[in-house]
Amino acid sequence: MRYAGRVMHTDLRSAWFASGRGLAAAAAFVNGEVALRRATIDVTMGKLPQHWGFFVCAGVAPLVRSIERITPTASEIQAAEQSGCISPALGRLLSTAACAVDVNVPADGTLLFPGDTLATVEGPLWQAWILAEVARNILLASSTVATRATRLVLAAKGTTVVDGSSWLAPDLEQTLAIARAAVAGGVTFTQSPAACAKLGIPLRASPSTEALALVGPNEGTRGSGWNFAQSTHDVLMHLGPGDDEEEVLSEMQRLGVRSGGWVARGLAHAAAGLEARIDLVALEQGGIWLPRLGAIPDITAVPGRKLLIRYLDGKGRPIADIMHGVGERIQAAKEAVIVGYLQTGIPVPIEGAESGVPLLSSVIRAGTRVGPDEDLAPARERVRSGLLSLPEPYKRLRHPAVFPVGMAPAVAQLKADLLKECC
Repeated sequence: MRYAGRVMHTDLRSAWFASGRGLAAAAAFVNGEVALRRATIDVTMGKLPQHWGFFVCAGVAPLVRSIERITPTASEIQAAEQSGCISPALGRLLSTAACAVDVNVPADGTLLFPGDTLATVEGPLWQAWILAEVARNILLASSTVATRATRLVLAAKGTTVVDGSSWLAPDLEQTLAIARAAVAGGVTFTQSPAACAKLGIPLRASPSTEALALVGPNEGTRGSGWNFAQSTHDVLMHLGPGDDEEEVLSEMQRLGVRSGGWVARGLAHAAAGLEARIDLVALEQGGIWLPRLGAIPDITAVPGRKLLIRYLDGKGRPIADIMHGVGERIQAAKEAVIVGYLQTGIPVPIEGAESGVPLLSSVIRAGTRVGPDEDLAPARERVRSGLLSLPEPYKRLRHPAVFPVGMAPAVAQLKADLLKECC
């Protein structure tokens, strides 16, 4: 196909237009007359990068804002049709159908583990399909920032970590999202004036050594500016631009280098090995919810509409996360068993559990936000208290243990039954 060279003068800002694959799927659903069937889609944490034992949830506020502003303008729909992004039939649907999804997510600052639910999106199939991708992308990006920040704070052992990443973002919205996630993860200061003014994060910055070299009586001389022989108490040390800031910080500390703050510029870098899967787990037919193992049956999917319960011991320390079916009786803490942990199909009692708390909360209902954006302080406190209560093997910065995540017996039986039918 030859490039037409047409320039459209309307930006496609609505999240409906975030993904070409999502739009292609929505068009197929419209043509197949299944677009309006209600669906439940789970976004589930898969593998974490090497040495990451936990994942800090962040990005709830940007996700909610993206959905509450999702209604496209007439000019957006027209531009999308004229450029071939959507069919006329999908354009008519976008013009007439309001966003009707429900979204449940963990609160910012919640510690998650492989197998945990990052988001559930429920609504008309075409809407849930597109917004599950939007939720995954937004939450993974912000949560990566928050997790990197938390790990750096742990590695810094009480010394200051400064957000030097948010001001590098290409636009204000991304700058604020990165800064917000970094502070949720435990960073104390930012180098973004915009984040300082908008979010109230204290600004911490110092002139570069090149700038200092041009100031004072020794301007331009070889000995001007800062060097390692001088006091470093008030000097900010940059950890470099790459993916190895933890290693750089650890090596600096091993060498006895002191600093007034460690500046992290790589918080927003993509994390190699990070995965989150998207599964269609239930589809409505004739007013009845039918559980599914994905759009195409997948033996690793967990079917049905679910709740995620975290079981705690008497001191509030997490023991296991267990998925229960919506409508089923939640297992009593002292009787709870987990199925599927470490790929075993045997129910295993979780010893020492005294209580259980749901991890997911509603942030969008019928396309409308449930409440105002949360302040930064509660998210920081969740990270702080979560790390204090998390047993040491799961929060080691190197070779952490695998936290138990699995299914309640009823969910495991449902999965077994569906596997017999389809496989």
